[in-house]
Amino acid sequence: MSGRVLGALAARHDLGEANTLEEAVLAHLGPTADAHDVEAIVNEYLEALNAVLDPVGLYIEDDEVFADGRVDVEDVNTEIDDAFFRVDLAVIAARHWR
Repeated sequence: MSGRVLGALAARHDLGEANTLEEAVLAHLGPTADAHDVEAIVNEYLEALNAVLDPVGLYIEDDEVFADGRVDVEDVNTEIDDAFFRVDLAVIAARHWR
């Protein structure tokens, strides 16, 4: 995809101490991270977030937020926050327990 860069994901959504989606997943998993397929969780989480963001013309790639030509959103941060609220990381993580 090619789109207009809107900035780092960590600047658009509170990831806690994390700067990347992978770091956010690792923080969520805590000491059980070794018992999970972290790469698969990050990939599925990203895919799910992008599925929620796509209708408003946003997507996340390489921990950056992008807007395609269809963006008609007054508050991009609100849309991103909503996507994180709607995608349940715990459910995704449970599918990738080793």
